[in-house]
Amino acid sequence: MKLSIRYKVIIGYVLICIFSLGLLNIVLSKYMKANNRKIISNELMALRQDTQDYAEQLYNGLVDSFMSQENFWDTLRFSLGRYYNDYLIIYDANYAKKSEFNPEIDEDRLLGKSMDNSKENISSYDINYLGDRVIVDFPVKIKVNSKDIGVVRYFIDYTNLIMMEKRVSAIALYFSLVLGVMIVILSVINSNNIVKSILKFKEFVGKIGEDNFDGSLEVASQDEIGQLANNINIMKQRITNQTEEIRKDKEQIENISNYRKHFYENITHELKTPLTTIIGYTELAMHEKT
Repeated sequence: MKLSIRYKVIIGYVLICIFSLGLLNIVLSKYMKANNRKIISNELMALRQDTQDYAEQLYNGLVDSFMSQENFWDTLRFSLGRYYNDYLIIYDANYAKKSEFNPEIDEDRLLGKSMDNSKENISSYDINYLGDRVIVDFPVKIKVNSKDIGVVRYFIDYTNLIMMEKRVSAIALYFSLVLGVMIVILSVINSNNIVKSILKFKEFVGKIGEDNFDGSLEVASQDEIGQLANNINIMKQRITNQTEEIRKDKEQIENISNYRKHFYENITHELKTPLTTIIGYTELAMHEKT
């Protein structure tokens, strides 16, 4: 199937538009996701350090006051839960659950990879999408005097942050669609202007091919289309000049040819009579001799 230049230009604009806007959305989405992960990571690192410092101070204080370890877990749960206002679970060094605060999350729906990593002394977190909520599961291993005494497992609600990321991505996608439609409309208008100019060039060059050198192309702009029109006018003028020179040379050659013809005719006429006389006398002499 042969496509006209109009459709080729439109298809080219559309492909460039799709590629550019698609790439823009991908880059924006990746940037926002990386930025949000950085925000979460920085907050969790600060939370881990604060939890470790507070737990170590509390543990040493309870030991000095001869309070039981059960009181330590309850005090730690109450203080951290009230301060951070998040759901948390506290485990001892053997990962036995000791206390929990604000129990409103189903643990069976969580990924649980971060807890497995904490057992290997690897600090990590999981992002869990629970319906319309986004919960970060972040276990913090507590060490006192280089000894593991337990784990504080935080469940922090980052729904607003992640939803903001999705809203911005949706707005960017909507903006890209609107911009894409505008680009397509402009490409159609621009392609029509280009095609009209090309059709004029085609018609004008066709007339030159038929030896019709009347008129010239209008140079309406100084862009590539205008430069092309100007070059075609220059080409037409040169062809016209060369054609005129060829016509003059042809007339001159025809004049020379006619002059030579007349010259030979005159010479032939002038020589015809004497030659006839000579031939006659020659024949008479030969006849008398015989």
